[in-house]
Amino acid sequence: MKHPALVIFSLVLTLVAVGIATSRADAASLASRLSGRLLLPVSGQGELWYVYPKDLKRYILEDPGNAFVNVLSVTVEVTDKVLAGIPTAPGQKGNAQTIREYAGQFLHNPVGGGDRLWYVDPVQKRRFWFDGSQPSFDFLHSLALGISDKNLALIKPQDAYVASMAYKKEMGALVTAAESCQPLKKTIPFSFSIFKGVKQTSVGTYEIVGPVGAGCQARFTYTDEKATFDSTVPVSSRQAISKSLAYLKGRTGLCTYDSAADLAQILGQWQQGQFSTSDSASATCSGNYFGDN
Repeated sequence: MKHPALVIFSLVLTLVAVGIATSRADAASLASRLSGRLLLPVSGQGELWYVYPKDLKRYILEDPGNAFVNVLSVTVEVTDKVLAGIPTAPGQKGNAQTIREYAGQFLHNPVGGGDRLWYVDPVQKRRFWFDGSQPSFDFLHSLALGISDKNLALIKPQDAYVASMAYKKEMGALVTAAESCQPLKKTIPFSFSIFKGVKQTSVGTYEIVGPVGAGCQARFTYTDEKATFDSTVPVSSRQAISKSLAYLKGRTGLCTYDSAADLAQILGQWQQGQFSTSDSASATCSGNYFGDN
């Protein structure tokens, strides 16, 4: 789920940069060569991306909660026998055929697997757990391959966000009010695809509270969160996604931006469907969305 107020965190990573595509043929094959990989821009200005092997598009994994909800819809359901064939530690023996079949995919055992997913790293030929927690999300970052912004742009992104005219109009009113930090409150519904087969409908309440010192304060609230699924999404994934979205309902964040111009700029980006974990970099935020009680 893409939400306006996102937690900012920093990570120290050792990255290996992907070489620059030197021809049109290289560019066309880049997504294929990076199928199943986790990618992170070496510029340090971007989010974690996952190249989904089924369509070779890149899918954004913005934060622990978002990433968990997103990958659930493309997770492959497997048995204990399949998992047993994929090592979890160096030196362990595995089933070579099983590893080849599931390399670069997220796996889940619906019988006794709980909320834990497994990512099969195609480089190390091992599986690593991911449960939506910050530590497991940080570890996914450590598995990421560094990539230039130029090369990342060559990989087609997911068709995740299509803004309606009504959404753009309502957000436009907020942008105008934010330019002079005039109080305004809007409740706006919008829909987007999380991953293939999953459409999420969100209702967000956006409120410009007013000036605070030299800055401008705004409040953002998850009013409602729902998801619809097509027949390709496993039942266990549907249940887990719905549970995660239910947890988000009613959560709120209060952010004071350094200036009205900063807030107006961010709202303008959201109006165009451009969301980023750096959106609150120029703000001081609190609220239960950020883990505050």
